[in-house]
Amino acid sequence: SLVQKINKLLKIEQCIYVSHNFNEFKKLPRRLALSLFSDHYWQYVGISKAISKHLKTLNNGGIAEQVFTIENAIDCEKTISQLYPKQDVIKKLKLPSNKFIFGAVGRITRSKGQYDLIQAFQLVHQVYPDSCLVLIGPGADCEKINHFIQEHQLNESVFLLGFLADASRYMSAFDSFILPSHKEGFSLVLIEAMAARLPIIATDTGGIPNVLGSEGSLVPVSDIDALASAMKAHKEMGAEQLDQIAERLHRRLLSHFDIKTFRDKYRSLVYSKNINPYNHR
Repeated sequence: SLVQKINKLLKIEQCIYVSHNFNEFKKLPRRLALSLFSDHYWQYVGISKAISKHLKTLNNGGIAEQVFTIENAIDCEKTISQLYPKQDVIKKLKLPSNKFIFGAVGRITRSKGQYDLIQAFQLVHQVYPDSCLVLIGPGADCEKINHFIQEHQLNESVFLLGFLADASRYMSAFDSFILPSHKEGFSLVLIEAMAARLPIIATDTGGIPNVLGSEGSLVPVSDIDALASAMKAHKEMGAEQLDQIAERLHRRLLSHFDIKTFRDKYRSLVYSKNINPYNHR
């Protein structure tokens, strides 16, 4: 990159590159720049273990010893304090108060898997008509999903809400959070769902397993039947069991993904002078 070229001249002693997804070095020019201009002044931070693992394969492993993992984070205290009360959200968004609410937040695109989700929900709804699905977010697949809603007469059970500012504040209305993505480097929306104390079902891809640890329900990517089965399992659980799952996820959020921990890790990295305080985890 241009910055790497410039630093060949300036020789700034410490430079940090933060990688957020798997495609940043997909193009040949960027990979060549990494090979030609990367040196010991550079440290590479992956926002998840999956991203870091990918970084270590670049340039035939040439930067592996300079790769660190510092996972994304949120200001937990602020995020939790700004959640709207559940009944207020239900009233404001005109959601049913007597149904089990599955919810998802994110861009409505093929890679985010909402079309997989609505197909799975249709299977769930056949067995549990007292369930509904809320999708928050804009995107190219809205028309396709709307067509599915009409075709399967789900108008009263699927709520396609589009863009909502500060969408995470509405998550308190959900009974179960679903992330059906085909690929994710990390996914901030997951830890926002953990802040809202929600049980989570997500696809087993990218950085998602490391975010959830052993506390969430993982399903294969694009496996409609597996996703539907996991959703049915949540629907069949009692409120107490769902609350226990949600509370364990919430505690994981506070111990792993709070902004204070995030800042401490970056401070340690900056002061370490190329000594990895996290054992290249």
